Amino acid sequence: MRNGSFGEKHNLTIIDKLGVYLSSYKIIAFVKKNKPAKIIDIGCGFNATTLNQLKKYSTDLIGVDSKINSALSAIKKIEKDIYNDLSFLESDSADLIILNSVLEHLSYPQEILNEIYRVLNKNGTLILNAPNWLGKYFLELSAFKFHLSPINEMNDHKMYYNKKDIWPLFIKGGFKPKNIKIKYHKLFLNTICYAKK
Repeated sequence: MRNGSFGEKHNLTIIDKLGVYLSSYKIIAFVKKNKPAKIIDIGCGFNATTLNQLKKYSTDLIGVDSKINSALSAIKKIEKDIYNDLSFLESDSADLIILNSVLEHLSYPQEILNEIYRVLNKNGTLILNAPNWLGKYFLELSAFKFHLSPINEMNDHKMYYNKKDIWPLFIKGGFKPKNIKIKYHKLFLNTICYAKK
């Protein structure tokens, strides 16, 4: 895993900000429609940008990352590195879990998805966003050639996820096919998934 949380050691570039906005837009739309009470953002980033935008929709917000800005209010902060263990999160407790641009950094993605299934309550939903193989090309071009994205972020990527790559992970994690919706977005450069327990 990378050393530090997203946005902790560098200012976000225009590409970073655009990516965060496009992902947050989908998550906010889901929250406005479904009104989940307890929301956990795993890998929320140093400034917990998405959770900050959800404050008007929920009062039970939890951010999990290696380091979270201490100045943030209205968000419960859990500062932990995640590798293959979320045992510090209570079972059957979350209405919504967000895993946004995190899965590609994990060495043990299956273990984390197994744990997320455990933490979701019986009607809970996981929203997962990850770059796919087409996105890999443009992300690396942005970072390595044009220096518009942090190189260390790209160098930390372990995997990219098209629909066929990610679907088996959900099934092994306990999710049922009828409760999994997978789409491409961000100009087909990312894969976004909605998986209900």
